Amino acid sequence: MKKPGELARLYPASVTFPSDNLKNLFEIPVLFYVLAIYLFVTRRVDAGYVNAGWVFFVFRVIHSFIHCTYNTVMHRFYAYFISCLVLGYIFVRAALAHFVY
Repeated sequence: MKKPGELARLYPASVTFPSDNLKNLFEIPVLFYVLAIYLFVTRRVDAGYVNAGWVFFVFRVIHSFIHCTYNTVMHRFYAYFISCLVLGYIFVRAALAHFVY
């Protein structure tokens, strides 16, 4: 029986890149979904959160596009890093609003 990593090497990049990207979409974006639901339920949504959410979305789309096409790791990393910074901003702002106000 072959290990999953060995099987992945048998398939061409046109198959593995979209598959890896789908797995990637169940990591950081899940935190975004949880924060969005929390902000909606607590009625704390404002223009700052909405704009940050769109920036997060755009950089995740860019990340997915890079991952599924030419897959240059540093380009993909920059898109990932910016989306994580935006998610961090949303998280810290929501935490401060929850615990301070």
